[in-house]
Amino acid sequence: MATQYEYKVVSIQTTITQSDISKNQAGAKVAAQVEIKLQELSKAGWEFYGQYPVDVDVKSGCTGSKSASATVLVLVFKRPVV
Repeated sequence: MATQYEYKVVSIQTTITQSDISKNQAGAKVAAQVEIKLQELSKAGWEFYGQYPVDVDVKSGCTGSKSASATVLVLVFKRPVV
């Protein structure tokens, strides 16, 4: 019988400063923040499966009549169902 999996989808929000950009440290800071999330989920038994862009509509205004689009990057993890 094929292995059954459960999946977890998380978005990663990282923080850098203008100073990080000026000092050419932005990439390293983002990588460190993503690594923390990967390690945290790995310790909970989740295996990294992939990353995917998700297009979203952003509604604004009192009635939500104004719209813009954005792309959010999500990370997908899986683990066997026991």
